[in-house]
Amino acid sequence: FGERFVVPSSGVVAISSDVPDDVATLVEPLANAVHVATRAVHEGDDVMVIGSGPIGALMARMATEQGAKRVFATDRIPARLELVRAQGASPLDAEATEDALAEATDGRGVDVVIDAVGVEPTWGLALRAIRPGGRIEAVGLGAGAVAIDSFAVIGKEAVITGSFAWTDEDFLRALAFVEAGAIDTTGWFTDATFAQGQRAFEELVDTTERFKVVLHP
Repeated sequence: FGERFVVPSSGVVAISSDVPDDVATLVEPLANAVHVATRAVHEGDDVMVIGSGPIGALMARMATEQGAKRVFATDRIPARLELVRAQGASPLDAEATEDALAEATDGRGVDVVIDAVGVEPTWGLALRAIRPGGRIEAVGLGAGAVAIDSFAVIGKEAVITGSFAWTDEDFLRALAFVEAGAIDTTGWFTDATFAQGQRAFEELVDTTERFKVVLHP
């Protein structure tokens, strides 16, 4: 969060001057979503995204782009569900997520779960929501260690893959999406100065009014 910093020229990627600075900040997180969706989502899949913050919303958008038949999303904050709806997802009520998902899939479960939270309850939800032989993408870093139902992993023959970053190809694809204006970011951004940064982080934790905060000098 410095006003100026030095990076090697090999780490610099040009972006169109037509892209607003706040929207340009999405290229890197979107590259993570490109990485996950390209690997995990197949044409016609049912996908569930757990967590509808900026990362979850971008995961939903790229799952749709990758050809998912349906993308479901859940979050404890209702306002976020409307933002993820704009990315092509069908929100599920956080109070009745599993019942709603079972009804939508006739009890089968989904082909892919993307956990963009990464705490013990969401790991449990992922294993209950996935169909036998399905794929779970672990993206969220909410907890360093969690207990996992090994019987569910084994009994469903679930494939669990961690995802941390992206390839250069993923990054350039994300850049092209952002430059094309292909991501609906209405209602996403709150600007704050560096001096307001500490409070901005606190508000992300303490309130439901912030979604994506961009700091500037």
